[in-house]
Amino acid sequence: MDYDKFYENEKKTIDAINSLSVGFPYASTMLIYLLIERLLKVYIIQNRRDKSKFNLGTYCEKCEIFCIENDEEFFNRFKMDKKCLGEIEKFLPKECKKYDTDRISKKRNSILHSNFYLKNDFNQSDEKRKEINRENFIVALDDLKYILENYSPLKIKLEETRIILIV
Repeated sequence: MDYDKFYENEKKTIDAINSLSVGFPYASTMLIYLLIERLLKVYIIQNRRDKSKFNLGTYCEKCEIFCIENDEEFFNRFKMDKKCLGEIEKFLPKECKKYDTDRISKKRNSILHSNFYLKNDFNQSDEKRKEINRENFIVALDDLKYILENYSPLKIKLEETRIILIV
């Protein structure tokens, strides 16, 4: 896997998040959680040989696959393309501040699943939905900042609701 190319492409995702954030915070929020999932998958692939970086307790059914040398073989045998954010988070160390009480996947699900929309947001006024979308966007930005600071070589700073890459 060409990691430099991956990170270069993710810079384009960050540009899209910034472009959409003012007029379409809900769309930006979706992109942020997509980016978080991809960053964590790449983190697992890149760091899989250093078991100290993972929670390999009861969840990890086949720890030996972490020793596979070839990235593509690991990706295929581990079925990385089938893993969702919630499953990936389970590999993060338990001391990770977002591991239990503040799971990113739980927040993402409550924001993006249509069931919650129909239950909670559907009957809200447009103004109230815009407010909710803006608040959710801010939460997603905080989650992205945490992931980038702890699980990615990309470095950012936040200026209000804009993501600035530090090169």
